[in-house]
Amino acid sequence: MSASLFRLYMKVGGLAKNDATTAAAHSAHVANVMQDGYRRWFEGVTASLGETIHIVQDLGRIRSPSDIVGLQRVWLQSASARTAENVKILIDLSQKLVAATTTQGVTTAPALLESPASESPVTKPPTIEAG
Repeated sequence: MSASLFRLYMKVGGLAKNDATTAAAHSAHVANVMQDGYRRWFEGVTASLGETIHIVQDLGRIRSPSDIVGLQRVWLQSASARTAENVKILIDLSQKLVAATTTQGVTTAPALLESPASESPVTKPPTIEAG
C-alpha cells in the first residue's frame, strides 16, 4: 500500500512541476505579447504627436479659408488613418492574447490517479442493516 501511495505522490508531484513550468512559459509568452502591444501603442502615440505638431505648425501658415479646409482635410485623413491602424493593432493584439492564453493538452488529475487493477483491488463497503 505504501509503495502505491508513494507512486501516487510521485505522479502528482511530477504533474505539479510540469504545470508550474507550463504556467511560467504561458505567463512569459503573454507578457511578451502585452509588451509588443504596448510598444506598438507607444509608437502610435508618438506618430500621433508628430502629426499633431505638424498640423499646428501648418495652422500658423493659414492665409485663406481654402487653407483651413485643406488643413482640416489633412487632419481628418490623418485621424481616420490613425484610428484604422489602432483598430488593426487592437484586433491583432486580441488575437495574439487569445492564442497565448488558450491551453491545449492539459493533463487531468484523474488520469494520474488511475492505477492497475492488480495493485489496488476494489472492495465493497460493508452494508449496515437496521435490526
